[in-house]
Amino acid sequence: MDFNQRLARHMRVRAIVPILLVALALSASARQEARLIAEFGAKGTQSGQFSESTAFHADGFGNVYVSDATYKRIQKMDTTGRVALEISNATLDNGEPRLLKPGSIVADAAGNIFVVDRDFVRIEDVSERPAFYYALGIRKFSASGEYLDTYHYMPLSEKQPWNEQAARAITPDGSPSAIVQVGDLGRTVLLAISPDGTLYISDMDAVYVLDSAGEYVTSFSTTGGVAGQTYDAEAMAVGPDGSIYFADTKNDRVLRFDAEGAFLGEFGVSGTQNGELREPFAISFQNDGSLLVGDRSVYTRVHATELPARKDDPSPLLGQSALPPQYRYSSSRLYTTLIERVQRFSPEGEYLGKVLVRFPTESANGWQYDLRAIGSDAQLYYQHGDTLAVRNYVPSDGVSWATVHKTLQLSYYLTTLRQELDNPDLDGALGTEADYRARGFLFQDKSLDVLVPNGTVGASAFGKMQFEYDWDERERFGVSGGYFVLRSRSEQLFQVEAGLDPARSFPMDDRDVNVFDSVEMQFIWERTLNQDPYRYRTMTTFANTSFGSTSNVNYPIAEDNLRMMRSKSQFWDWEVGVEYDMSPGFYGTISVLRGPAHGGFNGFWTFVDETGALFARGFNEGNETRVQMVFEGYL
Repeated sequence: MDFNQRLARHMRVRAIVPILLVALALSASARQEARLIAEFGAKGTQSGQFSESTAFHADGFGNVYVSDATYKRIQKMDTTGRVALEISNATLDNGEPRLLKPGSIVADAAGNIFVVDRDFVRIEDVSERPAFYYALGIRKFSASGEYLDTYHYMPLSEKQPWNEQAARAITPDGSPSAIVQVGDLGRTVLLAISPDGTLYISDMDAVYVLDSAGEYVTSFSTTGGVAGQTYDAEAMAVGPDGSIYFADTKNDRVLRFDAEGAFLGEFGVSGTQNGELREPFAISFQNDGSLLVGDRSVYTRVHATELPARKDDPSPLLGQSALPPQYRYSSSRLYTTLIERVQRFSPEGEYLGKVLVRFPTESANGWQYDLRAIGSDAQLYYQHGDTLAVRNYVPSDGVSWATVHKTLQLSYYLTTLRQELDNPDLDGALGTEADYRARGFLFQDKSLDVLVPNGTVGASAFGKMQFEYDWDERERFGVSGGYFVLRSRSEQLFQVEAGLDPARSFPMDDRDVNVFDSVEMQFIWERTLNQDPYRYRTMTTFANTSFGSTSNVNYPIAEDNLRMMRSKSQFWDWEVGVEYDMSPGFYGTISVLRGPAHGGFNGFWTFVDETGALFARGFNEGNETRVQMVFEGYL
């Protein structure tokens, strides 16, 4: 019994029951998770590759359009990255305008492509010498890549009081001329197109409206610093009713205007909770009429295992200050997950839900994906900042398994050991030659770090699985548990010369056979209270339970010794508690634990002979309850 009690006091097993994991996964509420369906593209000049200066647009038919200002081309690709169309200066016929610096891009329902590009516009009524505006315009291409037209949406004329100075130039025929640059040609121009083909262009504090034929309809201003005005909007979209929506990035909101520019309302407040926005920069209306809004809320989740840290652990590459305080300078292997979100709103601004995108980071590269386009079919296109590879995600209602960690350890430890005890005084008193000898082995279980008594040989098996699931940006659920089994046998004997000591004064010839089984499970719920790395706060609720049993048979080696001991015991304990970040350097835990007294077993034993005659019986039973509060921190 001592052997088993020592095992109980030292044993702490954590693992999982697979059936329980499946049940947990199936019980998850319906939430749209982003599922990776393809990864394509890279940095380079070949077809299907990109430069650093690109603009993206995704339609509702599984196509993504990429304009490349460096390589002066437009590529149309499907969901897998296969290039279906390429427009470059090499593909354009002679006499057609060349692509100079293609920028923002959009496509209509028929597949016609509209792209912002630089263009030269001749200034009329200048008789002294030729003069040109160097301005931005919209080039239109057909779905097959044929050049159709160039729209000059701004009121370019000789009467326009441009402040830019003219630069001297020479025409192809050698005549002197002048070029007037209209604004900073590197500025960002936003494009959006309505279902009826109306084209909206947001440029230089104004929105220009062109009909499906490219004719000017109207223009209005939306830029300013007061209510109903945008400031450095980074995205524009047109609703089913023709309303115009702006992602007002610096004001953490979305603004809505009618087709004539009248302000209709706004939604969104600064924050990272559901329905709140932090620098929205991407918006797109969906086929179901809802509006997807991508913002710059980024959530970092760190999972620490019991494995030692690797030399190539990516977490230190992020900088220790970027990690939550409890993981900084950790000696454990860390796995990190970056979570981004795209929220869904009604046209009136009512929060409807979200799509979560997880980037497991086995290397530092996982931290550099940026959302580049949202299709009207909710496909999300992210691009890596260094490699320029593109990942295509689609919403899915399935559960994403954030982290699964499993360990299976089978061990067998064997060390021969021989001990002898010779007591001449005792031999003389008894008239015998009697020595105590322990023959057998020394067994040490590595997981328990417990030395099993001399003369013992055994084997253990340890299985563990750990599962953690990021429920959303802030909440994490986890379960772990496992199974441990130990089989051992020991043999000790007191040897005397044959025929001597008939009274068996020292009946130490016995053999022990022990069986130990244990299962333990742990459940956690963790909520991040503050995501800021410098003010990081978490609260974790945990529950642990373990149960097991042991059996022991002790019987003599000598055939004429009929006495034997049998015992069976079991235990069950549980613990619940809460851990809370009280400050950046102070941590508190409150827990309640209940289990067998002194960490032992509750069970019964019998002392019988081999005929079944009962000599004695008894039991061991007791429980203890412990409430503890632990506060840890730095002064």
